[in-house]
Amino acid sequence: MGLKNLLKFALNRAEVKIENRLQQPDGYDWFEVYYDYALQPPYLLVLLHYNSPENFVIFNPLENKVEQDFGNYEDALAWLGEDGFYMVEGRENHD
Repeated sequence: MGLKNLLKFALNRAEVKIENRLQQPDGYDWFEVYYDYALQPPYLLVLLHYNSPENFVIFNPLENKVEQDFGNYEDALAWLGEDGFYMVEGRENHD
């Protein structure tokens, strides 16, 4: 399974799990993928913005669980940075 297909699979699982957890059926607006390159293969986490200015969720697709949720983007970035994660360049909008 290629990286693109793996991400699609992980995001589909994340969307269902997060919708159930946050009770927001409209889904997420956008996501960013973060990686820890110290591990091989790189360990991935997904930061989702979930249809409100103050709702950011970090999802672990490997373990199929929400790692953290945050009230703002800066706190989510700080958490990822503290753990040595770097953003994969680009953002994918969810239609």
